[in-house]
Amino acid sequence: MNTFDDFIIKNPYQPDENESKAIKELQEKELTANDWGSRKKGIASFKENIREHLLDEQNNYCAYCRMELNEGCEYVQRDHIVPKTLHRKWLFETKNLCITCSQCNNNKKNEEVLVNPDITYYPSDSDDF
Repeated sequence: MNTFDDFIIKNPYQPDENESKAIKELQEKELTANDWGSRKKGIASFKENIREHLLDEQNNYCAYCRMELNEGCEYVQRDHIVPKTLHRKWLFETKNLCITCSQCNNNKKNEEVLVNPDITYYPSDSDDF
């Protein structure tokens, strides 16, 4: 356990029909970082379902420090790898989300993580980060 491959998301989350509809409705207007906190039913469902999915995919480990996480604990957080405040277009991009402990999420803050912050597509190569 704890090899590099243990932390690769092999099966990205696929939003269901209601979640996709709610996300699309938000994307049709100009997204803001606050849209992550939307009370739309499909958004709440998306956030809960992706949390459970990522915990499973990440084997209950923080994506950054590799600390084992307990699903019921409040220190388990969803993190936007590329900060939502800097790149709103990837607010609901499932590849941009991971599960972290609160300490790692707080330490990461909203700092730019992209080598080229002007790219228009979600990066697929680790060299882009």
